[in-house]
Amino acid sequence: MPFILMCGFPSSGKTKRTEELKVYFESKLSKTVHIISDDSLKINKNEVYADSKKEKDVRGNLKSSVQRILNKDDVVILDSLNYIKGFRYELYCVTKACQTPHCVTVLSCNFRFFVILARTKHQNTTEIVQNLTSIHKKYNYGCSEDKCSW
Repeated sequence: MPFILMCGFPSSGKTKRTEELKVYFESKLSKTVHIISDDSLKINKNEVYADSKKEKDVRGNLKSSVQRILNKDDVVILDSLNYIKGFRYELYCVTKACQTPHCVTVLSCNFRFFVILARTKHQNTTEIVQNLTSIHKKYNYGCSEDKCSW
């Protein structure tokens, strides 16, 4: 499975699962694993996800990083919010163009949990909670009660 797209709210466990997948693929399957994340691109998440223009630029950087690294042999994991359905579809098209398999991994949790976690982790909780609320409103799961489309 050369491309794994991690989706979920901040602090939902995406990075932890990404690291666990990396260890698994490297140790059990002897695969080379590339992780692309907000941290690897040195992105200030609080600043970027509060500004839609900066966020759009970041999505472009994430996508081009995936395109540069993606191949049929190595595993590429994109560890970011990836909450916009259209962006996930663009990445789907990239994997199809590279003729490589992919999967979407969604880590979710109750939104109230994220707010509580943000209040315990950060000093400026009002701004952080506003950003989380904004992300929550924009998050597109791609699923409804009767169908699921990614």
